[in-house]
Amino acid sequence: MKVTQTYYANKLDPNTVTASIISYTNALIQIPGLSEVETYQIDLSLTEDELFRRLKKSNRNEINQAASKLFTHIIDTHPSNTDLLLIQQFYNVFAKKKHTYKCKEYHLKPMKLLRD
Repeated sequence: MKVTQTYYANKLDPNTVTASIISYTNALIQIPGLSEVETYQIDLSLTEDELFRRLKKSNRNEINQAASKLFTHIIDTHPSNTDLLLIQQFYNVFAKKKHTYKCKEYHLKPMKLLRD
């Protein structure tokens, strides 16, 4: 998989890049001691089959195993604020166990905007 990284200061037209993932570093210049935080973009205009095929084999196997279990999923296109807070709390338990970033209020804002 080809990855391209750029700083926000650079002008980059994503339509001209041949990489599968474009990584934007959230800093204008490299600063010693600054830990990088990156945002990844994946081309969601691809079909579900194509996206699945591009996953690593281990990830495909995990998805296939999960799909073989009996479970029900519900897609709520208009979650309430309470629903979003429950999602945040649920995710933050996972994030704590995995030692990764928690879902903060500023993460909820885009979800609310998409819903509204």
